[in-house]
Amino acid sequence: MPGKNSSKQSRGDPGGALLDLPKLVSQIAETIDSSSIDDHSQGSPPDSSRVPETSPIEEKAESVSLSFVRRLYKNRGFSERATNIVLQSWRQSSQKQYDAHIRKWLLFCTKRQADPICPTISVAVDFLTFLYDEGLSYSSINSARCALSAILESPASAYPTFGEHPDVKRFMKGIFQSRPPLPRYCKTWDVNLVLQYIGSMGNSQELSLKDLTLKLVMLVALTTAQRGQSLQLLDTQNMVQEETAYTFMLNSNLKQSKPGKSTSDLVIKLNAYPYDRNLCVVNACSVYLARTKLLRGSESRLFITHQKPHKKASRDTIRRWIQQMMIKAGIDINVYKPHSVRSAATSKAKADNASLVEIMQTAGWSSAATFAKFYDREIEQGSSFADSVLSQS
Repeated sequence: MPGKNSSKQSRGDPGGALLDLPKLVSQIAETIDSSSIDDHSQGSPPDSSRVPETSPIEEKAESVSLSFVRRLYKNRGFSERATNIVLQSWRQSSQKQYDAHIRKWLLFCTKRQADPICPTISVAVDFLTFLYDEGLSYSSINSARCALSAILESPASAYPTFGEHPDVKRFMKGIFQSRPPLPRYCKTWDVNLVLQYIGSMGNSQELSLKDLTLKLVMLVALTTAQRGQSLQLLDTQNMVQEETAYTFMLNSNLKQSKPGKSTSDLVIKLNAYPYDRNLCVVNACSVYLARTKLLRGSESRLFITHQKPHKKASRDTIRRWIQQMMIKAGIDINVYKPHSVRSAATSKAKADNASLVEIMQTAGWSSAATFAKFYDREIEQGSSFADSVLSQS
């Protein structure tokens, strides 16, 4: 990135993309409140509105920012086939995050009359400052930095991307110090509350399909400590049934997938719990498979929707099911999100003396620091002990 405005065009004249910028901005203007950027450029306090998300209509087609990136690579001389492969490097979740930031960046540059491909360092850092003043967290601003690194032209220097420039790194350290990323939870909920509710539901054979589905999803989430994405990918075609277990092989890319790290050997195993049939995930899974055999047709994913048409459940649907079970068990969902089941399950396993190696292996973590920093939490206790101490007989 040049230290000052430059008309230099490299890598196939990327400036050609500027010809499309007014059109792109007109497409995004309706979804972004530009008044906050106007105020910020004049030194007034910015609006505290969040970075807008893509609309449902835009999600069906290619996002505006992705179209911009596509044109950018085309102008750099990339073939359409090569460009498509490059764009596959962004996960769908990253595309949504980057889309919001790139949209704002394009509008920001239009208001400033700045080059969105080869801006000065100061202009790009001003954009990150604008996001900071909007109240965005360190992780969100870091995501914006990554988005800019993907589209900004790199100068012929020792810094391959915008994000690697020493001034940018120093700026991000300043944000880290003034607004450090904090764990979402200081404590986690008590798994026993959910287990008590599941136990009260009774025999899996007698449950409705909806209740059976919710019960199985929660038992799988608790006993495997896996993400909702992993649960959504469980597939009966990659399942091995044993007398006391079901073993699933995961062949799709996961959040932790990366070049050089194979996930082909990632296994999720559901083990029987002989001490209480109502809490046995293998029993619930067996009943569920039998109940859904005629409903699923050719659908091989383990979890299907309990309402017609019975199709594979999405990751968001599985999260909703987990949340519904948390509500039924009395967990405060205003405090705890569905993803917190990982923290609750692994924290309980640790409290019950499960080895750290087993916890990491089950949950799919390669570093003990991940568990310690983000998931190992004190289990929230009720007031029964204090009440007992303070009660007067």
